[in-house]
Amino acid sequence: MRSETRRKLLAVCCVGVSVCIIILAGMLGQKHVDFAEYAVFEYSGINGYAGVQCHIDTEKLYNDLAANESNTNRLNVYRQFVDTLNIMTTQMDLANGDRVYAKVNYNKELAAQAGIRVGSDDVEVRAAGIADGQKVDLFDGVEVVFAGISPDATVVVNNKHKDTYFAGLTFVADKTSGVAVNDKVTVTCQVSEAELGRHGYVAEKLSQEYVADELSTYATDPSQISDDYKMLMQQEIEAGIKRMTEDTTFRMLYKATKDSKYLRMTNKETVSNIQFEMAKFLKKNSTDYDAVDNYIGYLYSADVTLGDDTVKVYFAFEYQQGYITSEGKFGIAHGNLDKRYSCSWDYETILSSTLVGGKMGYIDYDVAKCTTSGE
Repeated sequence: MRSETRRKLLAVCCVGVSVCIIILAGMLGQKHVDFAEYAVFEYSGINGYAGVQCHIDTEKLYNDLAANESNTNRLNVYRQFVDTLNIMTTQMDLANGDRVYAKVNYNKELAAQAGIRVGSDDVEVRAAGIADGQKVDLFDGVEVVFAGISPDATVVVNNKHKDTYFAGLTFVADKTSGVAVNDKVTVTCQVSEAELGRHGYVAEKLSQEYVADELSTYATDPSQISDDYKMLMQQEIEAGIKRMTEDTTFRMLYKATKDSKYLRMTNKETVSNIQFEMAKFLKKNSTDYDAVDNYIGYLYSADVTLGDDTVKVYFAFEYQQGYITSEGKFGIAHGNLDKRYSCSWDYETILSSTLVGGKMGYIDYDVAKCTTSGE
């Protein structure tokens, strides 16, 4: 080979070696970043229903980039680079061992300025460290109330949880009305296992059965009315007749007779000779009539005096829905006599217009007067 040719070949080789050295020097001056080394994954919820949040440990990345670096401009670019990093994942309902995928968004221009070479912007890890969750009894803070009388009782479900999350849950009964004694009612929490799991809980059950075994039932005949209750009603009726008649803001004789002359007389009525006339127990025997299952009607008479006039007035009092408790005791709503009574000076009128004269769709039974209190 001629010397001229050797010189040209040697020159080309020198240039090639110089280029390689320049490229290698540039590569050696770059920082390689593997985002997988700095990605942090945090799990919430329970195994199988966990959510995940992730972020880049920017301080660790910055410290690694800035190690042995004294150039202030380069350090500033490193800081800008790490501060603009963002990592995202949208996965949910994860279990230990599941693959978790995330993507890192970074500023490519800043990476180039900083001499940073990124391996990949995709990060993949295996989920680990997810807890099994806290077991809870959702019905420990639930009150189920059976109200009313069988077979027309109702169900009310009260959420009495103090914890904010559990207090926001909804509990629903499969039957809320027309409940009879010993009926079974199922109450269900309207939440899924997944929803509970995402909040870190495992429910022992989502439904629970309740038995209406302490409901009262309607009274069926007057023999169930205790002497104590008879005496209670009789005493309140007698006291009520006296109180309402002698009330100076009211004119009993006008109400009983509709005679307007009593409106012009001095309003100072007195009552005497209060007498028990009769009492009736009415039991519904057809569903075609009143929704009230039973009534008790009392008829009393009394002499009402105003001035020189004394009139025998009949007073009818009506009670309804007598019941027998699960312990076998009789009960009925009483009091409020002002709203329970009717009066008239005419016996036939009071019979035909009140329960003591009977009611269509009901069988009536006599109720004996109680003369002594006690069981």
